Amino acid sequence: MKYYVTLCGKELVVELSRDAGATVRARVGGEEHDVDLSEVAPLRHYSVLLDRHSFDVVVEASGRELIMQMVGHRIAATVESERERAARSIEASAPSGKSVVRSAMPGVIRAVLVRTGDAVNHGQALVILEAMKMENEIRSDRAGVVDELFVDAGVAVEGGAPLLTIEPSRA
Repeated sequence: MKYYVTLCGKELVVELSRDAGATVRARVGGEEHDVDLSEVAPLRHYSVLLDRHSFDVVVEASGRELIMQMVGHRIAATVESERERAARSIEASAPSGKSVVRSAMPGVIRAVLVRTGDAVNHGQALVILEAMKMENEIRSDRAGVVDELFVDAGVAVEGGAPLLTIEPSRA
């Protein structure tokens, strides 16, 4: 997964992957690093092992901004996943009046109940999202026509991920 991290006014692209042995690898600026992260205590207190160097980190989150405290330093960063960035790009390029329906929380899409071109009513169920062992109906916030679908059944999504767009009905 790719993340865009802004640290001290500079944007870094961080790509995370997991190898067959479940080791997490982070690629930052062409350099690869081994990463191990363990929660030490509740409330966002972590032990981070980065290239065999250990750090004790406390993280405070406020929206997309993270405040990390470690070794007497306080560091602010913003983090955006590639899915969140794509969603912002879709919203920015969407013609006026088009609505982007988003996932309310992270989960797995269990069913997509509409297809591109389908007319939908306000309040109509569009997608079934399984999150925290519960199935949640994602409903339309307006009447219109399904313009684009971004997900299929079985796909994992993050909170805020775009699921589909609805264009207003033309009378």
